[in-house]
Amino acid sequence: MKLRIRRRIEPKRQTGKYVVYWMQQAQRAEFNPALDEAIAYSNNSELPLLVVFVLCPVAEANWRHYLFMLQGLWETARRLKQRGLELIVLCGEPVSLLSELSVSALEMVCDLGYLRFQRSWREKLLEECLAKGCGWTELETEPSCPIEVVSDKEEYAAATFRPKLLRALNTRFEASAEISYQLNHVVSIDHPLPYFLPAEKPWESFEAWALQALNPDLSVMPTTGLRGGREAAEMHLNNFLRDKLPYYASFRSNPALDIQSGLSPYLHFGQISAVEVLQQLLGRYDLTLPELCSLIAKKPLPENPLVNPAAFAEELLVRRELSFNFCHYNSNYDSFAALPDWARQSLLNHLGDKRDQDYSLDRLEQCATNDIYWNAAQQEMMETGKMHNYLRMYWGKRLLTWFASPEDAYQVALYLNNRYELDGRDPNAYAGVAWCFGKHDRPWQNRPIYGSVRYMNATGLERKFKMEKYLHKVYRNKES
Repeated sequence: MKLRIRRRIEPKRQTGKYVVYWMQQAQRAEFNPALDEAIAYSNNSELPLLVVFVLCPVAEANWRHYLFMLQGLWETARRLKQRGLELIVLCGEPVSLLSELSVSALEMVCDLGYLRFQRSWREKLLEECLAKGCGWTELETEPSCPIEVVSDKEEYAAATFRPKLLRALNTRFEASAEISYQLNHVVSIDHPLPYFLPAEKPWESFEAWALQALNPDLSVMPTTGLRGGREAAEMHLNNFLRDKLPYYASFRSNPALDIQSGLSPYLHFGQISAVEVLQQLLGRYDLTLPELCSLIAKKPLPENPLVNPAAFAEELLVRRELSFNFCHYNSNYDSFAALPDWARQSLLNHLGDKRDQDYSLDRLEQCATNDIYWNAAQQEMMETGKMHNYLRMYWGKRLLTWFASPEDAYQVALYLNNRYELDGRDPNAYAGVAWCFGKHDRPWQNRPIYGSVRYMNATGLERKFKMEKYLHKVYRNKES
């Protein structure tokens, strides 16, 4: 766990009533380095451990996102209970609530997030903890290797990031270790705001409490096809490894087929660890990590069965962690300014080009454009909380032709994605939208509207895939 520790500041005081683990990004009881570090600190100091999650309003989050997250937290609370720990859920502003807990804490342990609001929370809480004499330990839990260990700068593309990540995996990878909690002290917290112990109550009570305490945006309904939590994540992972991975390299890009892993929402909420997924992938094919890294680097031929784990690992490790690198090093990750100069200037050079249509946001949310494939992709996202990755690229690029400026198209893409996708507001989401506008790509042939940004059109979709099957899948799901 040493490499995963981003910041460690010893406490000024000699003792306290307890150790606090603020669970935020890694919402799980297994394969969680921050939880393991907190347990180890608790054991060594012989102080009880409080595992605390703070439920709070987050910009662009709605009941669809919160319900999926709460389902995961309710299950996590029960899994923590099996390890002798209680999950305490508070509702309010995280810094002020956790600051009050730090008054009596010897150490505050937390996981790490890459987005602006996550970094702001941690910086402010760190100041509060240090002012009160409480120690601070911050660990990176989500990537296979810590981002700053892999690279000390924003990488231009996967081609520059891949060799650095593979080198780090080969030399500096740390396997997860589950540490047993040795204390059985029961500590109550004295706090004016209500808190909830999910492991002690049925799900319906937790849901009702969260609705009342949070008062979330209810305008986007929850999805009916996906449930949050580790159990569901494990089911998706097992089904994928058994039934879909053997066809992954050949068919993952086909939107009419369901060959993708479906793990993105669970990874986004930290309900399952990418390291665990990686270990199961290695076990399935009896590969060592160096062997898998070699496969990723060499890109096996299509007839080689190992092309499938290599292709999946490319997405799970290289592409996903490139998005972490992007959000960590680029402060403009959620704006048009995040694009490389060539892409931004090329798009701006075509501001005067004639657009196909001028759609309002309402029209887009009604899935009522003149593009049947865009409408279907939007419908899929609104109904299921996810969109096929290949169609998301087409969906994002198509917006360029419907808005007067690429800046407007960019912001609409982020708005729709973050509002309806279960994995919205994720580094993967920000990098994915940015890719549609030229990020992590190279200049292509100059075209109207798009300039040198990679072009996609409906004819290309129809040439590659049987798009009528995709339409049938989307609207059949809607009818059912």
